[in-house]
Amino acid sequence: MGNRVRSFLVLALAVTLGVGLSNCNRSSSRSKTSPVPGIASLTPSSGGVAGGISVAIVVQNFTDDFTMTPPTSVTFGGNPGSITGTPASDTLTVTTPPAPGGNPGFVDVVLTAQNAQTATRANAFEYLTSPGNLQFSSAAYQVLESGGSITITVTRTNGVGNAVSVDYATSDGTATAPADYTSASGPLNWLAGDGADKSFTVDIFNDSVVEGGETVNLTLSNSTGGATLGTPNTAVLTILDDDYVGTVWAWGENAFGALGDGGMPTDSSTPVQVVDASDPSGYLTEVDGLAAYNHSLAVRADGTVRAWGFNDGGQLGDGTQTSRSTAIQVLDPPGFLTNVTAVAAGERFSVALLASGFVRVWGVNQDGPFGDGTEIDSFTPVQAGGGIAGVTGIAAGWRHTVAHVGGSVWAWGYGIDGQLGDGACATSLIPVQVVDPPGFLAGVTAVAAGSDHSVALLGNGTIRAWGDNSNGQLGDGNQSFVCTAGTPVQVVDPGDPSGFLQNVTAIAAAGRFTMALLGDGTVRAWGDNSWGQLGDGTTTERWSLVQVIDLPGFLTGVVAIAAGANHSVAVKSDGTVRTWGWNSQGQLGDGTNGDSSLPVQVVDPLDPSGFLTGVTAVAAGTGHTLASKQ
Repeated sequence: MGNRVRSFLVLALAVTLGVGLSNCNRSSSRSKTSPVPGIASLTPSSGGVAGGISVAIVVQNFTDDFTMTPPTSVTFGGNPGSITGTPASDTLTVTTPPAPGGNPGFVDVVLTAQNAQTATRANAFEYLTSPGNLQFSSAAYQVLESGGSITITVTRTNGVGNAVSVDYATSDGTATAPADYTSASGPLNWLAGDGADKSFTVDIFNDSVVEGGETVNLTLSNSTGGATLGTPNTAVLTILDDDYVGTVWAWGENAFGALGDGGMPTDSSTPVQVVDASDPSGYLTEVDGLAAYNHSLAVRADGTVRAWGFNDGGQLGDGTQTSRSTAIQVLDPPGFLTNVTAVAAGERFSVALLASGFVRVWGVNQDGPFGDGTEIDSFTPVQAGGGIAGVTGIAAGWRHTVAHVGGSVWAWGYGIDGQLGDGACATSLIPVQVVDPPGFLAGVTAVAAGSDHSVALLGNGTIRAWGDNSNGQLGDGNQSFVCTAGTPVQVVDPGDPSGFLQNVTAIAAAGRFTMALLGDGTVRAWGDNSWGQLGDGTTTERWSLVQVIDLPGFLTGVVAIAAGANHSVAVKSDGTVRTWGWNSQGQLGDGTNGDSSLPVQVVDPLDPSGFLTGVTAVAAGTGHTLASKQ
């Protein structure tokens, strides 16, 4: 080669910060007319970040007949890096660009000199990140016992450099293996650059024993590859026992404990389970019927009654005025109230129908909703209606009570708007019979009550309504702000050949609107619609019925309905629940606080489907909703 002297370009990493260079043993080529720089091999560092790192390149020039000028530009896998400053002692400072696609890996490094000399033999720059942290995705997991299994997720964060692994394991908390769950253990593995979540499964055994919630401990240990154990690296899995039937779930306003979950008075836009400390499961179970206003009531299969929520007037029936955030049993001194078949909730009073046909009532007796001839309050049940007997159904409004006896209807309490149906438009402290001139209303099979109006379902599938009609809630096509409907009017249906609504199987009323469930599983509604509680996609008040919509058609397959102050609830034949209307406290149960003039589905994060299922009965209060599920 004579006096020909080779030229070399030597790179040294002066500031690593977790980034390095690696020799990939790529081939070289030499030019006979221009010196070609080479790139020396350096050991990659680890624990850095992807790109954006300053490194120093030391350039050593040895020339004979050619002049090699220092590099003026640099690229990393085609992405330009940045050379800053004037070379001093043949040293350049280079800032690496971000890793292509944000991923670690190797890319070619090419240096270009001022006279366009380019390195054709190139090493590779390695974008490295930290091995990262390994931890559970949550500190607490929950699964219904009937769910069969649950997937537990482990995440890798803060870096994906190096191949890493971690061991997972389950151990007994209050649950025991293999009676309650199947033990699980083993490794989870990640390759270098792999940032995907990993998971393992815990199988749950449904033992058909009522035992309440039980826990399983979850742990991570023995991390490898430089990864650290993040937080949380321990977690608790709670197995929620659902071997009992008739559990109660609630959502919406919880200011005075109306949700009954025993927690802080915090509203919930998704269902929570009602707690009953006296039940072996720890939860309220074996429930056959529900009612709600600002407080909540439930009838158990054994004929006893549980109550919770607002209690300023003694409406919970436990002898106090203390609000309760868990279910307590209603008293009937010297023991407890028994033989109850149905309950109803008024503004600050409660009503219970006994199997004997008598009625008990407790709470605030302002304007006479007790019907006992007085306005004396009672914090425990007293006989209602002056001993009225043979009652087969009850309903409660703001301050009035309605009962049907055989096919007739009796009412008592506040009556200024005609809600007692006797034509007097006056309050009555004793029961009065609802008239239907020239005689009395007959053939009734069910009753319902709004704030100041009353509704009756007849055996022929038609509806009668009476009382306040300021928002068209009587459904007769009219509106009245004075007591002109002190006796029943028939609910109309302009679309029916008869001109009246027919084929009704169930009714509901609250606030200033009314609902009807038809035999074909569709729903009609009328009255106030300020929050979309009629479910027709509008907020337009209706003096005659509209059909509840469920886009792209109408709501169908409904088997039960309930009406709250300004929201509506429907149970479908598949056990799922639809709600619509006012939602400022989350009473629609869809996980939001936005009103909806169309039905939305009630969610349940604990159910495998993501929605509340298995529901058989519902009730709706001023700002909360109740559901009983099997």
